[in-house]
Amino acid sequence: MTLFSTDFSNVILWQYDKATNLKSLISKKQEFYNTNIDDFFNSWYEDVFNVDTANHFGLIIWALILGCTEYVELTSKIGQKAFGYGQYHKNFHEANFALSSYIYSLPIESLRKVVKAQMYNFNSNGSLYDINKVLNAIYPENQPYATYDKDTNVLTYHFPIPLNEEDMNIVMFSNMFPAPLGVKRMIQNGPVEEE
Repeated sequence: MTLFSTDFSNVILWQYDKATNLKSLISKKQEFYNTNIDDFFNSWYEDVFNVDTANHFGLIIWALILGCTEYVELTSKIGQKAFGYGQYHKNFHEANFALSSYIYSLPIESLRKVVKAQMYNFNSNGSLYDINKVLNAIYPENQPYATYDKDTNVLTYHFPIPLNEEDMNIVMFSNMFPAPLGVKRMIQNGPVEEE
């Protein structure tokens, strides 16, 4: 898609239409602009400016501008099996070989989701309607929705179709979805079990 174009064919006045040297200079200048200027700006739009098509470099620039990061600090929880043997990953009296936390560099598509969520957050008023709009824009395939319980002051993000492990880590540790101040957040990954 061509978004930026320079065309020097219109700069020659009719009086100089037969001036071959001038036309040659302008055609050489046009070739230079086509390969160095037009392609640069079209690539800049595709690789950096457009979040939907941006490459890793472009997404890092967006992350810096929006104040989000390309890294997520993952923490191990007590009882969470990080490594083990057999069907239930048991080892050495059910201990695990996990670090207390580690830094995880987001893959390009995950970083794209975090950047998009941050963009939505800057334009959100924090209402339940806006939160649901952000959830459905970032994870439409999971049919997410948010609910707020006024009694317990808890905002719950529901994902009826469960997120994969990578997306779950992003949602849990990147703080990508908005919540009003002082409201506790919870994540329901998978269908809600009826009591």
